[in-house]
This record gives sequence, C-alpha cells and structure tokens, in this order.
Amino acid sequence: ESDLFRVLTTDESGLTVPIRIETPSPAESLSPGGKKPYSEISTEVTATGFYSVINTGIPIYPGITSIQPIRMIPIPTREDGTPFPPQTVIINEGQNLPKL
Repeated sequence: ESDLFRVLTTDESGLTVPIRIETPSPAESLSPGGKKPYSEISTEVTATGFYSVINTGIPIYPGITSIQPIRMIPIPTREDGTPFPPQTVIINEGQNLPKL
C-alpha cells in the first residue's frame, strides 16, 4: 500500500522543485533490531509519447540531498504511423541495497 505524497511538474530542463522527505534519525538504526537508516519511496513519471516509469524502493538517507534521474523511453510507432500501446517500465531500486 502506498500514499500519494506529492504531484510535481518538471520545468523546461526536466527538473522539479526539491521536496523534503521525512527520514529516520540515524541514531534509531544503531541498536540491534533498530530501524533501517533510510526511508524508501517510489516515484511514477509520465509524459505524453513516452513509456511511464515507476521506480520503487528508492532509498532516501537523512541529511543527503538526492537526485533521482529518470530515463524516459519514447513509445515507438508502427510502420503505418500508429503508436504502440503505452506501457509502464518498473524499476526496483531497493533490490541491490546492502542488508544492514
């Protein structure tokens, strides 16, 4: 289950305004069984003429400003000029995180 946190629109350069995301205190992760030292978020990026991209498990660490690059893939067209149906590309960022 997820909650919609914010809807952002990019500027001409493809960037959004920075937003603050709540993260756990690093001290909370120092004891056995403590919280993980980061928050995890997901993003969904859509643009007309491109596949939608969903990134899941993006780690957000306290005190670190992060930039999440998104590579948009154009939806190709058939020989007759009609576009293929839109689809979504899902990327799970959290799969390669170290187990702390």
